[in-house]
Amino acid sequence: MPVGGYHGYKGDSRNFVDDLKGKSSDLVRRLGMVGYITKGLAIAGAGVLVIVAAGRSEPNKATGLDGALKTLGAQPYGAALLIAAGLGIVAYGLYSFAMARYTKM
Repeated sequence: MPVGGYHGYKGDSRNFVDDLKGKSSDLVRRLGMVGYITKGLAIAGAGVLVIVAAGRSEPNKATGLDGALKTLGAQPYGAALLIAAGLGIVAYGLYSFAMARYTKM
């Protein structure tokens, strides 16, 4: 969960821009912001499920990201939530391409 919180913070505070060389475009900054926040939420969700399974002493019910997404899909408006999560993960993937091009070395 702390890793998920870190990614969410990095996206919200826009600290990821410091990793890029030169002036990045507004699109790259928006993709990074949405991508990091979504990635943080997904990692935190998976962490919560692991902690809940450990707290209930049911380690066989501990799941990873796939379990977090299945749980999200089972909620009211689950399809909309899954679409939002998917778009956020796509945004992080597109930001990763930009980061590969513009990372400070």
